[in-house]
Amino acid sequence: MLNRGMKYIPALFTAIVWGSTFIASKHIITHGIEPCVIMIIRFVLAYISLWILYPKYIKFHFNKDELKFLLVGLSGGSVYFLFEYQALQHTTAINVGLLTSTVPITGTALQYLFYRQRPTKYYLIGSLIAFIGVSFVILSPLLQTSDISSLSVNLLGDSLCIISVLLWSVYSLVLDRIPSHYSPFFVSRRLFFYSIITILPFVVAKYNPGDIEAITSDISCLFSVIYLGIFASATCMWLWNWSFQKIGLSHTNMFLYLMPLVSLITATCYNSSEFTLWATLGAILIFIGIVLADYKGQA
Repeated sequence: MLNRGMKYIPALFTAIVWGSTFIASKHIITHGIEPCVIMIIRFVLAYISLWILYPKYIKFHFNKDELKFLLVGLSGGSVYFLFEYQALQHTTAINVGLLTSTVPITGTALQYLFYRQRPTKYYLIGSLIAFIGVSFVILSPLLQTSDISSLSVNLLGDSLCIISVLLWSVYSLVLDRIPSHYSPFFVSRRLFFYSIITILPFVVAKYNPGDIEAITSDISCLFSVIYLGIFASATCMWLWNWSFQKIGLSHTNMFLYLMPLVSLITATCYNSSEFTLWATLGAILIFIGIVLADYKGQA
């Protein structure tokens, strides 16, 4: 029993680390550093780390598998993070953590759509409950203070986050279709290779030499970037891809339920006051909805 339970530890560890990344990323962004600069540093650190951990060279072949690697690089790397980091500029880190936890529902929805399966009643009811919870999270500024201006700012960020959730769901589906003979190390390394290539145009357009100085001159920013690149990206992406191969898509995504809780705990450590009563209620409804939707959701 213990040995069987050990295979879930990588996904558990990854979900815990990823739950804290929204706070770390928000911390760097509040220092005025361009998101694309944070991303390129994060991707390069991850890519170098994965080459050190897995130095095996595999010859490039432009085929269907390579196209899948490009798609995971876009949907789980560059384009995904573009939307997530833009979301963090316009909404709270906790909101991003809460909305990201709906990935299991959106991922299952895409499975139903592309594989033409019929949704279960549990999925439909759970999705409705989670949708109500998401509405509470998005509308929490208005429900809390009746401040329309704060709602408009959060609404933009929350909408961008929902797009990033859809992208991550696409990433999950494509990753599930990559042949298992590829090492999780190699898949992760390929992901960051294409992430670097596709984010470069944004870096060139937005780069400001002051960004690097701002990161290196602030120890908390420097530590956060290293943490995001080596641990949250290189280590955790490898562990996540390993989990996909060992325990499957649906069981791996289940651990994303923990991310809002980790985000809340991390925000509390940062003395954040982002979490409201309505957001709390929304978080509870999202959790209930996701668990219900996943119940026999793959049947």
